[in-house]
Parts: sequence; C-alpha cells; structure tokens
Amino acid sequence: PLQALILLNDPQFMEAARILAERVQREGGQSVLDQIIYAVRSTTGRRPSQEELKMLHEYYEEELDRFRNNEAEAEEVLKQGEYPRNESLDLAKTAALTMVANTLMNFDGFYMKR
Repeated sequence: PLQALILLNDPQFMEAARILAERVQREGGQSVLDQIIYAVRSTTGRRPSQEELKMLHEYYEEELDRFRNNEAEAEEVLKQGEYPRNESLDLAKTAALTMVANTLMNFDGFYMKR
C-alpha cells in the first residue's frame, strides 16, 4: 500500500509523469491515440490491448475536459518538480496526458520486471 501512495502522490513521480507527457506530445505522433500507445510502449515495453487503449483514452478525455474547465487545477498538476515545463505545449492537454502517464507509471509492468 505504501508503494502505491508514493507512486501516485510523490512530487518526483508527478514530475516524471509530466516530462513523459511532454515527450509523448513531441514524439508520439499527431493523434491522441498514437500518443497513448507511445506512452504505454515507453512505460511497459508492450503495446496496449484494445480494452486498455479504450480505458486510457476515456480517462484522457475526462481529464482534458476537467482541465479545460479549470486552468488553475491544470497549473497545479504541471508545477510539480524542478524541471521547467514546456510552455509551448497546450496546458490542458499536457495536464491530461500527465494524469494518463501517472496512471501508466502505476502499472506493475512499469516498476517490476518479470
């Protein structure tokens, strides 16, 4: 249980999720689905199943809507850590992808080699 709390809430993990979200936008392709696939491959080394992709995309859309309606909340998510934020990327999209990346970083495929 303690590991899950750290992975979900630790400022370093949130910063790492933000940096991954920025990288995904730069390197993962033009569509959000391509970017999510890129994020899954980057964190787990495998392609997502259709069910996983659907769930992650729905989560992204929910978070995007939330952050578009509350810019202050998006700023709060993205200010974690010391590494400077890429200001050229869309605030709400980066925050939403940060939350998706944080979710992926909590998959056991990310933090445990089998």
